Amino acid sequence: MRKFWNKTNFLLCLPVVVWVAWAAAVHLSVANGAKVVLPVHGFDPRDILAGRYLAIRADYDAFPSECYRLTDKDPTGAFFCIGDDRVVLDKSRCSGRFITGYCERRKHFRDISVNRFYVSEKSARLLENAVNGRVKDPRVVVSADKNGRAYPVDLILDGLPYKEWLKTVKK
Repeated sequence: MRKFWNKTNFLLCLPVVVWVAWAAAVHLSVANGAKVVLPVHGFDPRDILAGRYLAIRADYDAFPSECYRLTDKDPTGAFFCIGDDRVVLDKSRCSGRFITGYCERRKHFRDISVNRFYVSEKSARLLENAVNGRVKDPRVVVSADKNGRAYPVDLILDGLPYKEWLKTVKK
């Protein structure tokens, strides 16, 4: 009987092992991240080949921001401080976790990672209509890791997680 772990089988299994390790690392990062609830609004990305997701943009305009202090020569990098609920230009001024982003036109803070929320295809159109104006105060729950990367965790519509909200709408 031949050994199973010859070179060919090892090389065939390697991508699966790497993918599982990456998925576990992302899951741990989300589970151990600092949670924050942010207001959100929808927009049309004009990308029909990107798959079925809600195109969302967290709305940081309600929070104090230092983006207006930038000049044309300054780098545009900025950070949303979780807990302090403000946008700063230097991450050392955050007392805890932060979300990495940039200042757009010296006015708006945009994060680099909270722009898609994946949902099932059968509920996507209903949720898209809700986020784009049918529901008052849509929000996204975000988990931020220690490096400033944010992962969308849940969508809140009318004060309910989106799965519960869908049950109330379909009745």
